[in-house]
Parts: sequence; structure tokens; C-alpha cells
Amino acid sequence: MKSAFLDKFLERLERVGPEEVQAFLRRLAQEKGFLESIFNAIQEGIIVTDVRGRILYLNRATCAFFGLDMDAVIGGTLEEHIRGVDWGALLESDTVISREMEVFYPQNRFLNFYVTPLVAGAQDSPRETRDGSPEDEDAEGFVVILRDITEVRRTTEQTIESE
Repeated sequence: MKSAFLDKFLERLERVGPEEVQAFLRRLAQEKGFLESIFNAIQEGIIVTDVRGRILYLNRATCAFFGLDMDAVIGGTLEEHIRGVDWGALLESDTVISREMEVFYPQNRFLNFYVTPLVAGAQDSPRETRDGSPEDEDAEGFVVILRDITEVRRTTEQTIESE
């Protein structure tokens, strides 16, 4: 994934002293730890993949939903570790896709998930090329957000049965 800040930093690397590099790396490690703490505190599952569906990151909620070992899953594909969904077709889309799935292990539950393309450096307004036409930004990966809808689904079923 691209990072404008990191690219600029690497360009200046020859002019930067070892103390500045060490401070920068320490700050990156702190920010990474901070963001991982936030993602692991979220109740929704989060999976980040590359364009081929290889898992780059997932949080604890995702591991709990599917009974996965975080270290064993990183680098593997969605199709290897989360079966029952045609991930290849979903990852080919350039728009947000929402689906539901039923999971039987480690616990029977219903999940709603969203798959959205991840475009590094994406901005609110489309960027333009030199000739003024909109720039075609390709996805550099995907984010899958999973929400447990088991209770909502069971409540709805009970309401339908009681009527």
C-alpha cells in the first residue's frame, strides 16, 4: 500500500540522521499498536486483504466468529480460511457489496458482511490526470467488515412465529 508520507520520508532518507529515523520508526510502532488496540476493541470483525484475497490483517472479533488463529491465517487467502462464500467474485467488484452468511463453527451464528475496495490515498473528491479527466483508481486491496446479526435474526423469527 502506498503512503505519501512514507514516500517523502524515503526520498529524504539520505539527509535524515539516525536519531530521526529511530524516532520515526518508534512513532510508527506506537501508532500501529494504537490502531491495533482500537481494531481489537471493536465488536465487528475486520479483515484487510490484498487484491488477490490474501489476508493482510484481521482483528480478534473475526477470529472469534470463525474460530481462527490470527497468526496461522495471516498470508492465507479468504477462500482457504472462510468457506461458503465465493470470495473471488466478491473481490472482483469495484463497489461495496453486502451479503449474509450462516456460520456453524465454533458457534452457530448469522453474519452480515460488507466487502469494499481499499484505495490507498483515496480522497473525498476524485483526482484528475494531467489532461483533466478523472483518474481511474484501482483497488489495492479490500476491507471486509463483519457484523453478528444472530440476535436480530432470531428475534425476527420469533416475531414471525408468534404472529
